[in-house]
Amino acid sequence: METADLLAAGFVAPSELLLNYTFRTMLIGTVLVGSFSGAMGCFLY
Repeated sequence: METADLLAAGFVAPSELLLNYTFRTMLIGTVLVGSFSGAMGCFLY
């Protein structure tokens, strides 16, 4: 597939996603919550 076909189909490049504030904030929040939960699960079990 060519780049024009991918853009027409609604695909977004990963670099474009990281420039999006909402996506970046959601990703950072998810990573923090997952890391904290994993660490607490290990230590408190």
